[in-house]
Amino acid sequence: WWASGKFGPGSGRGVSVPCSLEREVLVVSILSSRTVGLFVALVVVGAMTFALAEPARGAVIEHTCAKAGDLQAIIDTASPGDIIDVAAGVCTGKAFPAEDFSISKDIVLRGAGAGLTVLQGSGATNSRVVGVHEGAVVTLEGLTITGGTIDKDNSGGGLINNGTTTLVGVEVSGNEAGSGGGIANNPGASLSLIDSTVSGNIVTNPNSAGGGGITNGQGSTLTLVNSTVSGNRAVAPSSSARGFAGGIQADALSKVSLINSTVTANVAELGPGGGIYSFPSADVELTDSIVAGNAGLSASDCFGAITSQGNNLIGTTSGCSYTPGPGDLTGVNPKLGPLADNGGFTRTHALLAGSPAIDHSAAPCPSALDQRGVFRPQGDGCDIGATEKENPLSATVGLVDSATGQWHLRDAVGPTADFYYGTPGDYPIMG
Repeated sequence: WWASGKFGPGSGRGVSVPCSLEREVLVVSILSSRTVGLFVALVVVGAMTFALAEPARGAVIEHTCAKAGDLQAIIDTASPGDIIDVAAGVCTGKAFPAEDFSISKDIVLRGAGAGLTVLQGSGATNSRVVGVHEGAVVTLEGLTITGGTIDKDNSGGGLINNGTTTLVGVEVSGNEAGSGGGIANNPGASLSLIDSTVSGNIVTNPNSAGGGGITNGQGSTLTLVNSTVSGNRAVAPSSSARGFAGGIQADALSKVSLINSTVTANVAELGPGGGIYSFPSADVELTDSIVAGNAGLSASDCFGAITSQGNNLIGTTSGCSYTPGPGDLTGVNPKLGPLADNGGFTRTHALLAGSPAIDHSAAPCPSALDQRGVFRPQGDGCDIGATEKENPLSATVGLVDSATGQWHLRDAVGPTADFYYGTPGDYPIMG
């Protein structure tokens, strides 16, 4: 069964629970809406289960950004556990020390949707957009983080995380730093990206540039579920620079997990690891994910030790210490479309017709929905990567006879008996 879509303008998705009496494992994904409340997610992958941290519940504060710095004033006066609902619009920072928006308490900062609510850097020299302080448990939802610029000796142009932070339906794009152009997850911190996209960020350092999209610091934990890392660059300003890790850099002793995620079109100009660079002693695991179409010297898609949990598509493993897992595909073209608005709140790479990623993984899928909120699976199996190619035959299942007003269920399409009324994004009307 499927319950709820959107609950009013600008809300996130509601509760989506695909279930089957024939399956022992039930994958539940609960995303927030203005009615449901705070974000909670439970992801089951085989025998592995993890729950994301949730701040304590508090008051809901409505805010409309009117002038630079006024959102920071709301953050400063909020109590731990409060939810700050930020209306559609551009919120500009006011060059606070080190970051434009500084968060040191347990709060939820919730926008109307990526591309609708924008946290924009102040433009001041050496100032990132968002900084989460040590000990804080923070959820950022339905936002775009852009315009952060921090010098070559510092990290995290868009976001620097020193606490426990979850991004839900967030775009981090157009930021610059010496490391972690989009995001820096500092040593000992924990960061989760759900239905989010990190794109178009760059790092520039005359000595070494890493993590154009994301840098995961020593001893830190990074988890991506239904997320995309695309079009980030490690720019090497001189021939002597080592510009590695265009997409994701995993520092020593750090943990990186990708589940149903896509890493593509990232570039390391003068170094290896265009997609993912794994330092010695880093733990990088991939499940039902795509790492392909990246560019770098000697190791375009990945460099270092990568562990497969199965059903991954890796464009080229040259330069990787990579042992294929069950169902892995290597040396093949995933046939991805360009980064674009394919539905949902964040941009994605659609699977083109004939992609080997389509229906490649057997159900039950690691995640119940794709990055856009489309149900998995749509066909005979689960698609790998961040998006599920929609089956037009299953777009409408509930039919109404206008003469009698009665509802009927159409015959099941394909070998499954799953069905639901409506499509993700519908507005339910209660009466």
